[in-house]
Amino acid sequence: MAEPSTWDQILDYTNRANPYPFYDELRKTPVRRLPDGSYLVSTYAEIAALLHDPRSAPT
Repeated sequence: MAEPSTWDQILDYTNRANPYPFYDELRKTPVRRLPDGSYLVSTYAEIAALLHDPRSAPT
């Protein structure tokens, strides 16, 4: 069986009771490319950097 995607793990109800181990896993790779080609950015520093980078602004 295939491992659940990161997005599926975020939505998984079993992670809600104690999300901190999952958060620790997200911090290990703060920027991930998902199978559909989108990116998951999971730490404040990277999100703040993206928001301040003019290259990521919509055109």
